[in-house]
Amino acid sequence: AALPAPKFPELLVLESTYGARLHPNRAQEERRLAEAVGAVVAGGGHCLIPAFALGRAQEVILILRAAQRDGLIPGFPIAVDGLVRSVCAAYAAFPDALVPALRRHILAGGRPFFGGSVQAVETPQQRERVLS
Repeated sequence: AALPAPKFPELLVLESTYGARLHPNRAQEERRLAEAVGAVVAGGGHCLIPAFALGRAQEVILILRAAQRDGLIPGFPIAVDGLVRSVCAAYAAFPDALVPALRRHILAGGRPFFGGSVQAVETPQQRERVLS
């Protein structure tokens, strides 16, 4: 980590829940997730991914969208429900807080989390269709 000024702080507070673990390669794990979901769908199944609404769900959405875009997995509908929808809207409302690629996408009028195969479930009727 790069130390910000001042070079010698008197106190450092940091989060390290997973700090003592070696993590697998992020790109490989993203590909593994996308391929697993793609295999389930290609086999005629459905995949439910429970994810925390703040952060993790947005990562999953972006991973699956990119995998579909890049042809790694087939196109299939992705339904997003619950608090995830509101959190996606909050992220999109503050593009300056996002990584540069997402920021540029939003500022150019794009929707980073919805559109194409990714749709928000907004009514009870839509929810019933997804569940059936």
